[in-house]
Amino acid sequence: MSTEVLALIIAIVGVLGTLASALLTQTLSMRSKRLEIDEQRWRRIEERDEERRQTEFKDRRDSCIALNMAARHFRQALKNCLFEGVDVRGGELEAARQEFTSRYGEAQMILSDAVLDVASEASGRLAGAYGKVKAAQQPGGPQLEGSEREKLEDFLDHEVGSVLRRLRKTMRRDLGVTDQDQAVNSAAGSLDNGRA
Repeated sequence: MSTEVLALIIAIVGVLGTLASALLTQTLSMRSKRLEIDEQRWRRIEERDEERRQTEFKDRRDSCIALNMAARHFRQALKNCLFEGVDVRGGELEAARQEFTSRYGEAQMILSDAVLDVASEASGRLAGAYGKVKAAQQPGGPQLEGSEREKLEDFLDHEVGSVLRRLRKTMRRDLGVTDQDQAVNSAAGSLDNGRA
């Protein structure tokens, strides 16, 4: 082969190498940018999912807090009316009942079935006690004297109180606040006390 042909082949290979390296660099750069864009997209999706989970948890927690407080306030208003009369505490009782009804309605849209099962039972017990207190305060209604009053007090203290405690425990479990941690801590505390 002549020197001129060889020089021409070397020049062509050099130009092709230069063009190929530029093309390869461009391709690798585009691939790297695509991977970076995909990674950013996945990161944004994960951040949105985490934000959504946190918002849902906050909504559940806020609903649990509001429902718990409304139920406790409703029970206390019932007890107040039982002792002081609806004519004295009737406004408080109606406001507490409406607040509980509102919070219970909100909870039905947000909380889990496990919580709603106990909340439904609590609502039924509170409504039963409300009916008895209101009926006793009506003119010509059954008066709550002696054993009837004690039965209603017992119902509010034990039956309603028990279901409200169960509701609170169910809500705490649903929110991930476990009683197991408390049981472990109290067991450890009793072991420490036994050693002392």
